[in-house]
Amino acid sequence: MREVSSDEQKKVLLDILIDIDRVCRENDIGYSIAYGTLLGAVRHGGFIPWDDDIDIIVTREDYTKMKRIMNDKLNDDHYFVCVEDEKRFSAPLAKVIDKNTVLVQQGHYSDRMDLGIYIDIFTYDFIPNDLEKRNKVYKKSVFLQNLWTFAGNNTDNYNKLIRFARSIANKTSIARRTALYMHKWAEKLDHDSDLMSPLTYGNLVRERDLMEYRDLVDLAEYKFEGHKFLGIRDYDKYLTLWYGDYMKLPPENERVSGHDTLVYWKE
Repeated sequence: MREVSSDEQKKVLLDILIDIDRVCRENDIGYSIAYGTLLGAVRHGGFIPWDDDIDIIVTREDYTKMKRIMNDKLNDDHYFVCVEDEKRFSAPLAKVIDKNTVLVQQGHYSDRMDLGIYIDIFTYDFIPNDLEKRNKVYKKSVFLQNLWTFAGNNTDNYNKLIRFARSIANKTSIARRTALYMHKWAEKLDHDSDLMSPLTYGNLVRERDLMEYRDLVDLAEYKFEGHKFLGIRDYDKYLTLWYGDYMKLPPENERVSGHDTLVYWKE
């Protein structure tokens, strides 16, 4: 199989995002480009030059809508996958995947289905306004994420005994069952709260990743690689929380992709 070049990979990612945006706008589903994707839109007008992924965030309500309609509405080159609907899939975040590519992610053994180039969809759930109650939720979320990570991949340089234990766990349904439980638990949290947080994936569970619900649903358009996509209107507030002085470029030695993947075109 021929390897997908960096520029080709970005083109595929952009095509997926265009398709997601179309389906969301046509079906009243809110989403926001986020993290490095939002930073790229604001600072570069598109991809951060050394980055090679796209992330979007949604509320639990919009995630539920996505699960219901995405695979009926996306074009034939893409498909939506989530742990609730696909028994071969164990990740606690949804993806929209390109069908024409094959992606090999080093050390991830628990997924039993082929992946291609994909966009991750991070779900934000309500979390208590009260700090003490919120910290209890955080602790449980961190425990569940760590359990999923232990059972769902084997990428860290632990000693041989731990790597062996993880390799056994990788072959079980522990990761998928943990991911399913996380979603069921998170969607039942305090809906009277004004705050939301990503509780099911990414080790993002910290105070700086809190978002106010009203901000998460107050969207504006951002230019990204010549197209317009939705993002949280108050970008300065959240890019500052996530990255500090976000308009300042990192040192050259830090301008590298953080993803350990190989991507090929399907034959």
